[in-house]
Amino acid sequence: MPSKLIKSTLGFGLIALHFVVLGLAYYSWGTIYGWWPHTAYDLFPLLGLLAFSLMWIHYVAAAVNRFYHSAFNLKKYFAYTGYAVLALIILHPGILIYSLWRDGFGLPPGSYLNYVGKTSEAAVLFGTAAWVIFITYEFVNRLKHMRFWPVMVGLNDVAMGLIFFHARKLGTSQNLHWFHLLWMFYGLVLILCIAQRLYFIYQRKHRSSTPVSS
Repeated sequence: MPSKLIKSTLGFGLIALHFVVLGLAYYSWGTIYGWWPHTAYDLFPLLGLLAFSLMWIHYVAAAVNRFYHSAFNLKKYFAYTGYAVLALIILHPGILIYSLWRDGFGLPPGSYLNYVGKTSEAAVLFGTAAWVIFITYEFVNRLKHMRFWPVMVGLNDVAMGLIFFHARKLGTSQNLHWFHLLWMFYGLVLILCIAQRLYFIYQRKHRSSTPVSS
């Protein structure tokens, strides 16, 4: 088990990571939209950025915790921040859908295509598929004891990849060169976190299947 110093350092690091990642998301958005949303069309991109940022932090926190042999009980942390993620992933498309409908563009998927253009159909599809997976994941989170939960975890990984490319294509913050590079870094770290989890699962299954010598 890690020492108290390491535990306190990791705890501080997790808090600092929130300030840095969420702060950079807000800074990138503010650089483009002027630091305060003047319309609903200004607000919804920020909510999407914050949602991805929080989920990305979840992946990093879980990976660090696995590396230190579950030094922390992250159950409460994931529960509380999970509510924030759920609210953000509902409000992000919800505000856009309502705004487009109010302004006479109709309902999805037609309203989406009217807003972003037909050249972005794949990005819209990726975002919609990821949204369905995320919502399903959040609502069946209480069913972790069921046998299909590992499938949901894998689908959540797929959804993170879909939303990564969705934002890469449609995200206005991607127009900032520094944030585009940061986004690529986020993608790389995400892949490493998933690979680490799969490796730990493989190790655990390998140890459990290895017969104990007498």
